[in-house]
Amino acid sequence: MREKLKLKSCPVVFTESGQKIGKAISIIIDTETQEILQYETDPDGIKNIFEKNLLISKNQIISITKEKITVYDSTAKEAEKEQEKESQKQNAESAIATESQ
Repeated sequence: MREKLKLKSCPVVFTESGQKIGKAISIIIDTETQEILQYETDPDGIKNIFEKNLLISKNQIISITKEKITVYDSTAKEAEKEQEKESQKQNAESAIATESQ
């Protein structure tokens, strides 16, 4: 079972090349194994047209300190690709809705 826990201290998330992604605001844990599965990030550094929080898996993380989480550069690229897919999906749905009116 998964559970989300809010973080009191929010480390800033950066890519390895220094691009700011946002702040880590919560963690998703597996309550049975007590393992951290993902970090939820409130994005403010990368283009985020849908205002959605990003989920970062533990295998995308290079290092963690109290002030900063460093992730691979590909993490930001993957997030941007997901947002592009979502944008295309919404555009297609809008076009279908417009045609059916």
